[in-house]
Amino acid sequence: MYKKALKSKLRFNTTKGKLTTEDLFDLSLTDLNNMAVALDKKLSESPRKSFISDITPDTAEDELRFNIVKDIINTKLVERNNAENAKAKAAEKAQLLEIIHRKKNQAMENMSVEELEAKLAFGKLDEILKFSISVGEVKVATCLFQGVSADELRKMTDAAKAENPNLVIVLAAVNGEKLTFCVSCGKNAVSAGAHAGNLVREIAKIAGGNGGGKPDSAMAGGKDASKAEEALNAAADIVKTQIGG
Repeated sequence: MYKKALKSKLRFNTTKGKLTTEDLFDLSLTDLNNMAVALDKKLSESPRKSFISDITPDTAEDELRFNIVKDIINTKLVERNNAENAKAKAAEKAQLLEIIHRKKNQAMENMSVEELEAKLAFGKLDEILKFSISVGEVKVATCLFQGVSADELRKMTDAAKAENPNLVIVLAAVNGEKLTFCVSCGKNAVSAGAHAGNLVREIAKIAGGNGGGKPDSAMAGGKDASKAEEALNAAADIVKTQIGG
């Protein structure tokens, strides 16, 4: 249909002059609708020149014009419908995000100070991993927190080792006079020789404490919170000894 119009150099009489088929796509739906109505009326009033074919040579061009205009109208209607759907979906997404944000804020308002501190600590995990130290093929990451519970330390170390098989992560938290160490080793780090239980025992001794646990996860307590940083700083050397680096 469009090839035929192009080949015959078909033109359309409009209020904006004689237009090509390509020009019709720039018209509004209202203008196109008026054209289609006028062409339909012209075709219906055209005298029949044949009882064998519905389309006679006299009406062939107008029939082609009519079909092209109808097709362009349908195309524009689909485009308008798609645009409206996209706009509605974007508005719905924005509304949902706003509701989620509001609900998150409401949930945080109801959290205790301890829970909020734990949430802040968890948010630092990616930053902690960025500053990890390479010991052979193993990465060692350490950090000291204030006011974070032992349970939250374990959650953080477990999450870190699950996503980083070559990681040894050593976290410590001071709560008043209480000092807690938590160590986790990823599966590749354990295969290389890292041992969370032995590591946490050695660093806890530096702070006057003791402890131990499994190769991949362990906790210990320290008696001297002032030694927390010193204990964490020793972690990489202890891991180096464990893996024979």
